[in-house]
Amino acid sequence: MRVCTSSWLLFATLGVIYGLVGCGTNRVPTFTEDVAPIIYSSCTPCHNEMEPQTFQLQRYEDVAKHAQEIADVTLSGSMPPWLPEPGSVAFVEDRSLSPTEIETIQKWVHGGAQRGEGEVMYEPPLHTSGPPDLEFEMAETYILPAEGRDVIRNFVIPLPVSEISWVSTVTFVPKNPKVVQHATIWIDRTKASQRLADEDPEPGFSGMDPRSNAMDPDGLFLGWTPGIKPKRFTEDSAWKLVPGTDMVIQLHLLPSGQPEPVGFKVQLKLTDHAPAVSPTILRMGTQSLTIPAEQRDVVVEDRFELPVHTRIAAFLPRARYLVKRIELNALTPNGAVIDLLHLDWNLNWQEPYTLVSPLPLEAGTVLTLKAIFDPSGRYTSNAHQPPIDVPLGPYASDEICDMRIQFLHERVSDQQILDRAATAKHTDTRIAGIYAQLERNPEDAQALLDLALALGTKGSLIEAMQLTEKARKIRPDWPAAIHNQGSILLTLGKIQEALPFFQATLKLDPNYYEAHFNIGSILLARGDLIEAEAAIQDGLKIYPGDPSAWNNAGYVAQARQDFDRAVHCFEQAIELNPTFPTPRMNLAMLWAGMGEWEDAASVLDDLISINPTLADAWYYRGMVAQNMDDLNSAERYWLQSITLQPDHQAAINALNKLNEEP
Repeated sequence: MRVCTSSWLLFATLGVIYGLVGCGTNRVPTFTEDVAPIIYSSCTPCHNEMEPQTFQLQRYEDVAKHAQEIADVTLSGSMPPWLPEPGSVAFVEDRSLSPTEIETIQKWVHGGAQRGEGEVMYEPPLHTSGPPDLEFEMAETYILPAEGRDVIRNFVIPLPVSEISWVSTVTFVPKNPKVVQHATIWIDRTKASQRLADEDPEPGFSGMDPRSNAMDPDGLFLGWTPGIKPKRFTEDSAWKLVPGTDMVIQLHLLPSGQPEPVGFKVQLKLTDHAPAVSPTILRMGTQSLTIPAEQRDVVVEDRFELPVHTRIAAFLPRARYLVKRIELNALTPNGAVIDLLHLDWNLNWQEPYTLVSPLPLEAGTVLTLKAIFDPSGRYTSNAHQPPIDVPLGPYASDEICDMRIQFLHERVSDQQILDRAATAKHTDTRIAGIYAQLERNPEDAQALLDLALALGTKGSLIEAMQLTEKARKIRPDWPAAIHNQGSILLTLGKIQEALPFFQATLKLDPNYYEAHFNIGSILLARGDLIEAEAAIQDGLKIYPGDPSAWNNAGYVAQARQDFDRAVHCFEQAIELNPTFPTPRMNLAMLWAGMGEWEDAASVLDDLISINPTLADAWYYRGMVAQNMDDLNSAERYWLQSITLQPDHQAAINALNKLNEEP
């Protein structure tokens, strides 16, 4: 990460001056023949009767009434709103106007805004393929204050599903659209977001970057801005909706001068088609800086090298008041520079940008992000007056520098490699950001716990425990901190010491399902199968979407010789997380133990196709082949196991024994 300041020379740029006569003809354009197609394509999707916060541009009379205004804003480039500059890639639903289209509007207005012959009517696009399969709305109305700056608020909505489904279309409908600037939609397959909402006395919770497990669902961008069509996914990009999932809707709200009720409904259309490979979301940017007051141009840069060949499909830049420009480029291994997304930032028009055709990028391509901040107020209209130092962080008053990039894959193995790299980068960025938060406020209990959780994922367990203990000194009866102490002890193998922390968590919050699952794991390790099963089931009643819990439930059922139940549990774990190897391995061993060799082989073949680097999977596939009297294949599988893990003693022994046989 590199930060520098510079004093840029500002040059006045003369815009294109359009004459009244162009394109080699003196014909004056008419609305019906020339202007209506432009307006209906780029303006009316926002300016229609379904968008009450804007004036309508659906009929000739509507457009003629605002003709001079339309001519002015299209000539200046302020309308229609489209931030990306022309570059190396094309975007779907590009609302920008070509010079020819702008000239046509100018000539039409200066020529008297004539109607022309015939009639033309705006035909809104059909957004739905039938009634929604699932519809839900806020349980409690939020009241937006009459005055003050804009409000960033996150609302958590439980999704009432009882089985795994796949979502093909998402429609967001605000009940009071005049105060909703835009919405960003995530899902949370834990209850972390709900716990943040429970701690807030008002509906939802605040923050630009939710301090929870909210995420883009299966690598897809969800959101809403006025005029944007409902998000419909192709068959190969639907996202998984599992029981127990919460939807987190972040609203950017604008005070109107009087208290305003805020509500919404969300409609989902489901499909039976599961995608073969889900996209990956990479987050670039920083969370660890403070933008100094009075600096004119503060440049923040970030970079990321792609570890695999992939295709880049979409971008979602996120910033707030002080950013004035964002540039994202790709530097290929052969030295070519591809300008992916260049724009002058405007918070009012935050939206995702999807490429018309996904762009292939080689492994080794370096993505570079540059964001230019202007905290002085010379450029940005929403800067603090007088200017103040503004940190980058998760709070509503903080700035944010975040570029989310979507990648598409042909192979699961490529997805897994890029997923791991993207997760590692985001974790490092988050850790640096939390350290910066704690420098500003060392007594921020939430930041202390966030840092402990992040460091725990990197194996820094001692420091994680120290931070969690410090958070508990500030909030002694905080279930999340108490549970994390137990989780760290459990990871360290201190089972007996961990158990009281999980029990204490449940006394404070009986719905803390992770504590139920961890108690079940401890009892399972002790061999207390009946009590372990009860604890796991208690957790699954609260949150049935945890694949590890289903895997443990299957292990308990197998130990109790309830094989049908074991198969069901392992298959449920696999369905929840197809790339999770443990339940597939357990299911294969269960089939093998029952002498169902073909079923065992099928499960292991699926596992190897998803993750061909698992030495154990190749070893057990060899054992199954041997029991099916396919010795040549058994030898090949064991050799592959040893290739992946040269010290895999079980595979070495099996191969030696095979070679010793006459």
